[in-house]
Amino acid sequence: MIGWFLRKLNDFPVDRDNPGPSVLKIPSRLLTQGEVVGIFSSGTRIEEQTALKQGAITIAQRSKAPIIPVAYEGPNSFKELFIKREAYLIFGEPIHISTSKEQ
Repeated sequence: MIGWFLRKLNDFPVDRDNPGPSVLKIPSRLLTQGEVVGIFSSGTRIEEQTALKQGAITIAQRSKAPIIPVAYEGPNSFKELFIKREAYLIFGEPIHISTSKEQ
C-alpha cells in the first residue's frame, strides 16, 4: 500500500554509498517536465541547519529549477499522528543556482 503511494509521488530509492546516474537523471527529467521534486537536500531529515549536498545543487543546475527550502514541523511518528498534533510546512525564498557559464 505505501509502496503504491510513494510511486505515485515519483519516489525512487537512492543508494548513498553507490549512487547511479539515475540519481541525477530522474529528478532532472521530472523538473523539466514541470513536476515538483522533493529532495532532502541536506541528505537526510535533520533539525538543525546544514549546507546543501552537491546532488541537489547539480539537479537544480541541470533543470534550471530553483531550490525552494521547506521545513516540516509536526508529527514524526504514527503515535503523534493519532494525537492530532498539527503539522506545518514553512517555505523559504527560492534559491536560484547559476551554472558556471552564467557566472
